[in-house]
Amino acid sequence: MQTKNDIEEAKAYLKKRIEAETSMRNNLEKFMLEAASRIVEISYKYNIPPFLFRFSRNRQLEKEINEVIGWLKSKIEHTMLILAIAAHKEDEEDITAHITKENHGKTFSQRNNIYYVSSG
Repeated sequence: MQTKNDIEEAKAYLKKRIEAETSMRNNLEKFMLEAASRIVEISYKYNIPPFLFRFSRNRQLEKEINEVIGWLKSKIEHTMLILAIAAHKEDEEDITAHITKENHGKTFSQRNNIYYVSSG
């Protein structure tokens, strides 16, 4: 049987999780907007006509864009780990090991790279 204290602890836990998820969503949106802004800014430097525009058209442009994408991927991975351990500081090592391990043949990082390659 659950006590009033158990219910209050559960409510507090859920509140922390919702706050962590909201924070993660807000941070991811901020990172994606920053990356998009940086990509547009970089793209304007190269003065390529729109009908010819491809990131791969210019090696330096492609390199700069890939650096931004790499930055965004690392932010996504870091933010995901923070959410996973939010309200679980005592189990941080176990959770991190579980999240970063291979699952169905790939790690989270490998899947993140696949999504970039298939959309890039």
